[in-house]
Amino acid sequence: VAHLIENVSDHQALLEPATRDKIRQRLGEHAPDNDDALVRSLLDRHGTGRVLFRNVRDRVTGFPKRQLQQHQLSSEIFPQTNAENWQITDARTQWLIDLLQELAGKVLLICARANTAIALERYIRDKTTIRSAAFHEGMDLIARDRAANYFADEERGAQVLICSEIGSEGRNFQFAHQLIMFDLPASPDLIEQRIGRLDRIGQDQNVVIHVPFAQDSEQLLLLRIYNEGLDLFSGPNVAAQLIFDEVRERDPINADEIVRQVSETSAARRAKLSQGRDRLIELNSHNPHISAHLLEQIRNEDQAEDLETYLETSFELFGLESEPLSDQVYLVRPTEGMVRHSPVSAETQDRYRYPELPDEGVSYTYDRATALAREDIQFLTWENPITEQAMELVSSNLTGNCCFIVVKIPGVQSGTMLLETLHVIECVAPAHLGAAQYLPPSVVRSMVTVGGADLAERVAFQRWDNTLEIDKETTTKILGQQEHEIRQLIRHAEDTAGKKFTPIRQRALADLTSQLDEEIRRLRSLAQVNPNVRQEEIDFMIARKNRLSAAVTQSQIRLDAVRLILVA
Repeated sequence: VAHLIENVSDHQALLEPATRDKIRQRLGEHAPDNDDALVRSLLDRHGTGRVLFRNVRDRVTGFPKRQLQQHQLSSEIFPQTNAENWQITDARTQWLIDLLQELAGKVLLICARANTAIALERYIRDKTTIRSAAFHEGMDLIARDRAANYFADEERGAQVLICSEIGSEGRNFQFAHQLIMFDLPASPDLIEQRIGRLDRIGQDQNVVIHVPFAQDSEQLLLLRIYNEGLDLFSGPNVAAQLIFDEVRERDPINADEIVRQVSETSAARRAKLSQGRDRLIELNSHNPHISAHLLEQIRNEDQAEDLETYLETSFELFGLESEPLSDQVYLVRPTEGMVRHSPVSAETQDRYRYPELPDEGVSYTYDRATALAREDIQFLTWENPITEQAMELVSSNLTGNCCFIVVKIPGVQSGTMLLETLHVIECVAPAHLGAAQYLPPSVVRSMVTVGGADLAERVAFQRWDNTLEIDKETTTKILGQQEHEIRQLIRHAEDTAGKKFTPIRQRALADLTSQLDEEIRRLRSLAQVNPNVRQEEIDFMIARKNRLSAAVTQSQIRLDAVRLILVA
């Protein structure tokens, strides 16, 4: 099955009638007509199912390359001890200072122990002009966050962050690409963990790894095992720790033999692991065609400026102050003039604020790359709580739901009365049914004339900044004189919105019927070959389909906002 699916997925046998017949034979009478659907059904019914996923690094693109730079020191390396001022006599200290003065950009240094990190950072701070920060497990969370933020600051931040082994766990610094291993741990897993602080999705440069060593030292033997034997500085090796545990007690005098044995064992183990992987799991875990489509959608969303425009307008209207902190980074915070809505009781006033926004404000960005590199700032998307609160403030407030403007519209005769309406689709159903998957609460917009014509396609939705100012008395007079026409416009708008909603509801009903019928067929087919598929599951899916169909059929539209427009 895996071989057949891989051939079809690679388009090597997609058009071959014999291949198609083989797939149909395996799927039985309910085989789909579409070739892609055939492959999905085959993988689903004869693969590992939908509850087991595994995406290995070898199957994922976008990771950087690793470059090892070995630095042989002329003097002996002394192991760090609790003795005072060990860093003065250790050959690595001056080498480190010289290297930092040569390198451009951010540098992450990782060493085994906290006292090493503290001593090194203090020495560099006292003896040089290099901006540095320490990061270790002896610091509390706030202090570590402060050090990480200082390191992340591109303009006035630290050039080097000196971390201990434990202190660096779980932190990501992919905005840097220079890594210094001041010492080497006796664990391949820790080597991978160190490199993983920089070598991750979001890293846009090759990761350069600097390792100092002295001739005939323990550090050199570890370096050779990790580099020549296990190839850790080129990429991850899942078998590395097991192999290292087997050879770590061998005689270090025979270094060349140890490295040779480790290299041969590593190659054999990696080949065996590669051959033994479950290809069906990998195929089921990642569909490159779907991924490409999702990536394109994400890129388009990132490039759009709709969210930034929406939120900056919301901040301004609701009395929040937004100011730039650095490139792509902003700060939003409440002001003394935050809007308080007079129609709202004192008990409910707080709902018209941003509950997620502390008094000191929040640093944020709209740029994905900046957010990946900076853990201390929020990445604002349409799903961010701040964005959701901004929309909730508008949708739950009656202000602006009904307005009247006088404006010039090119191509529309002066004196024309228009009614622009927004109807919201409402499908009442329990949340666990997932009705929004088929019929989300979207908006139906109309712009009707007294004669019943709909101009929504001709005249795009906009803010109408060029409105003419008229006093309240004149407005009241116009509305009173046009009461009959306004009522007629409302009837036309309701009819127009209803006609637009009907095909939307029909498409939703057709989509859910098609998808759930296929799911029911799938379960029935699996039940024939898998006793773990119970009849209760099939009955549940049938009941879900019936309840969803009823909810969508009974869905309606609700008039949410109107804008009466008099064309000048």
